Amino acid sequence: MGKYTTGGDEIRANLRAFQNKFPRSMGAALLEEAEIDAIEVIERTPIDKGNLRDSIRVEGPIFEGKNIGVLILAGGPEYGVTYAVEQHENLEYYHEVGQAKYLESVIMEQRPFIAARIAAKIDFSILGA
Repeated sequence: MGKYTTGGDEIRANLRAFQNKFPRSMGAALLEEAEIDAIEVIERTPIDKGNLRDSIRVEGPIFEGKNIGVLILAGGPEYGVTYAVEQHENLEYYHEVGQAKYLESVIMEQRPFIAARIAAKIDFSILGA
């Protein structure tokens, strides 16, 4: 083999190891960030009707093919909260505590920063970095 392939087997092995480990590491980073964001979602969630704040939760990571994601959820019949979407979407409601768009506003504010925050949490050590 020529001088350009020296260490190639080791590099390929490291890349395969990282490829296998990456989804778990990425999922863990996404989950950690979603749990941080969920704290702010709870703070913005209206409290003037029922158990809406208590129904905020994070689920995941979810692996679907090459896609990795997490969910921040509000409401649901299992929580006795069937009005989460209405409270979120109706901009005409007045909330003494909390606000409409309690979930969306947090996600939109984090958009510029989330990729860097997630990348900082991913374990690249398998590549020797």
